Amino acid sequence: MDEQAYRNTEKGLWEELGVAPVERMVSLDRNGVSVRIQELGEGPPILFIHGGPGASGAVFASLAAKLPDFRCLLVDRPGTGLSQPQVLSDVSAVHRQTETFLADVLDSLGLATAHVVGSSHGSYIALLSAVAHPERIDRTVHLGCPGFVEGMRLTAVDRLFLLPGMARLVGLFPVNEKAVRKTMRQLGHSAESPISTATIDWVVGLQSHTDTMRNELAAMAVMGTVRRGFDPSLTITKQTLAQVESPSYFLWGENDVYGGESVARQVVDSMPSAQLEMMPGAGHLCWWDDLDHAAGVIRKHLTG
Repeated sequence: MDEQAYRNTEKGLWEELGVAPVERMVSLDRNGVSVRIQELGEGPPILFIHGGPGASGAVFASLAAKLPDFRCLLVDRPGTGLSQPQVLSDVSAVHRQTETFLADVLDSLGLATAHVVGSSHGSYIALLSAVAHPERIDRTVHLGCPGFVEGMRLTAVDRLFLLPGMARLVGLFPVNEKAVRKTMRQLGHSAESPISTATIDWVVGLQSHTDTMRNELAAMAVMGTVRRGFDPSLTITKQTLAQVESPSYFLWGENDVYGGESVARQVVDSMPSAQLEMMPGAGHLCWWDDLDHAAGVIRKHLTG
């Protein structure tokens, strides 16, 4: 890891946005690791939980910068960004981390409750946390298809990542602007998506100068295999979704490669208090396609 090189690219992202977050490392007692949180804004707390592989809390930087009336808490999940890695020995360890992570972070910050904004694997954590610890979550916003919902598609890239030994080979794949933009297209974003150069540089820096990809692929290795895909025990069933009491809003890109409108409606229809908005022309990281709209949706839903 070249921490300073990564910090330089992240600094460029924040400077472009005109904000400077406060950074802190917090210890998670249940999970036995320390994670980094970047904080900006003042108001009701929102915990942002990112997906992966190849992301960290700063994936929400441009969105959080548009929500100064909230206390935005951008966490690097274990093993991503500048957080410590957590060894997941088997799929049961994945379950334990998923169900305890959110409460662990809130405890470390001295917060009884918070709103939650999640994307992909972050939404997976938010949904299962809402079942395991319903008293800790106020309202939730899910950006794109959550991980492991019924009907979620496994992409060709995901299958490649599930090949044995991929964590050791990750350094062989060049990461540059061209590669990142190709990945964005694979996630359903068009060439016209307004993704800034500073954002692209940050992604390149994250994947080149930190151990994020290596750690994430090591975690994926215990979640499934190329032949069978992800372990069925990870799937969020309709019965589980029916237990999510937190008022939830799904902003879902119509070009999300992990699931289209039929998957989205199946998820929302299984929940007692959920709303769905399909976002025209947007991909999996839908807020990158229209930041103003995504920020407006979050503000409206979280203020009730």
